[in-house]
Amino acid sequence: MKRRDFIKSVSLSPLLFSNLNANDDLSNSLGDYKALVCIYLFGGNDAFNMFVPIGDDSKSGYNNYAQGRANLAVSDNALAIPNLGFQDDYSLSSNPYNVDGTSTSAYVKGYYPIDGSDMGVNGMMPEVAFLIKSRYISMVTNMGNLIKPSTKTLLTSRPLEYEPPFLFAHNHQRRVQYTGIANNLNTTGWAGRLGDIWKDVNSLGVNISFAGTTRMMIGDSTKSISLHNSPQEYKSMEIANPNHQSRRDIFKVLSNLSDSNSYFNHHQTKLQESLNLSDIMATNWGSAKDFTTMKDSYGNSLFNVPTNNITQLDVDLSGNLIEQLEAVAKMIDISSNSLSQQRQIYYVQLGGFDTHSSQMRNHPKLLRELSLGLWKFQKALNSMNMSQKVTTFTMSDFGRSLGSNGDGTDHAWGSNAIVMGGAIDKIKVGEIPDWTLGGDDDISNKGRIIPTISTEQYLATITKWFGVNESQMDILFPNLQNFDSRDIGIFG
Repeated sequence: MKRRDFIKSVSLSPLLFSNLNANDDLSNSLGDYKALVCIYLFGGNDAFNMFVPIGDDSKSGYNNYAQGRANLAVSDNALAIPNLGFQDDYSLSSNPYNVDGTSTSAYVKGYYPIDGSDMGVNGMMPEVAFLIKSRYISMVTNMGNLIKPSTKTLLTSRPLEYEPPFLFAHNHQRRVQYTGIANNLNTTGWAGRLGDIWKDVNSLGVNISFAGTTRMMIGDSTKSISLHNSPQEYKSMEIANPNHQSRRDIFKVLSNLSDSNSYFNHHQTKLQESLNLSDIMATNWGSAKDFTTMKDSYGNSLFNVPTNNITQLDVDLSGNLIEQLEAVAKMIDISSNSLSQQRQIYYVQLGGFDTHSSQMRNHPKLLRELSLGLWKFQKALNSMNMSQKVTTFTMSDFGRSLGSNGDGTDHAWGSNAIVMGGAIDKIKVGEIPDWTLGGDDDISNKGRIIPTISTEQYLATITKWFGVNESQMDILFPNLQNFDSRDIGIFG
């Protein structure tokens, strides 16, 4: 993202936060800089084909997985993990997943085995496999929305007590991911509540979204900054445009108008805040690190979006996630330096994961972009010496059914997730379930796996690293009291 594009994107954004004075005396100082980056996989990622069980156990091993997956099973074929180090003289000479230039064949070609984990990484994700091998990524297995530890017997006999409301429904389960409370769909977001607690930590507030307004970042007294991810929509605001300054002058005049109407005055306040943020970014964006001279795993500019000629797939990547992560990297650079921020949570999003049909064609390109985006972003962080200070993690509506519907998979429950950063200690946490359709770990007969790690435990572990204390944790994730452990052991 170019400096002029970024300034265009914030100039008209609906920005909601309490204070834009970068020189304020912060009464709630944490003393250092850390950031969380949430990558939301919109629609329900089929993470059972992202991380594949490769062990020999009769219940949790590969054969039982493959029997349940049927036509969607990743082949039992171990691929060599490429040496995708972060040096700039490396380029991917071939795509290990490629068979015949099609996404469908590449998707199920095989996996990269991860030593000591009984798990493999889908062949579409060589960068992720390298990051796990290099101890930058932890695989979190069988995680999902839980009120309390659950079994098939308890869920069947006492569903109102144990089953999250509207299980398997996109909007409701997404709400749970955002609120951080499995049995409360209508409260504020967990990041929003943290923004309320830490309202004096940053002059810009805690929460920044590059994917529009999200409930996750809405608190009682604080909101997120929302930065648009489509700068072309602000073409008329480009600084090079001779009309730009005159338009800004007009907006500034309009923002100073007042009226007896409270709604009008509220709008004026938000317009002024938007203009103030634009001024701050205009002053500081030019100092953000330039990543264009750094190389990606194909030898191109770091945040370049590779075409299908390069990926050897028959479909192009959207590039949306890669572009958002570049913007986040730049924001982290200026926020931790010239803007002197202390704690930030970023929200980005990649859509298309509701793969009821055409999964063999559509899911591989999503996994490919996720893998590339994570690797590119981690390389950018390393170049800024921010690896130990930034943790990136994935969330999604829910998992998908182990059983195939013939052309895809359906809404389910437990899933796998990714946590990435230099502070990672364990490359895998959690238990691999029994894959038997209709078995003890299946709430149905089609592979709707019951989670063993709750979303709240997952988020509590991440936010503990972020600096949240125990009393604050109870406000963010009240159902933690139902679980024996608050920390699932990702970090050292």
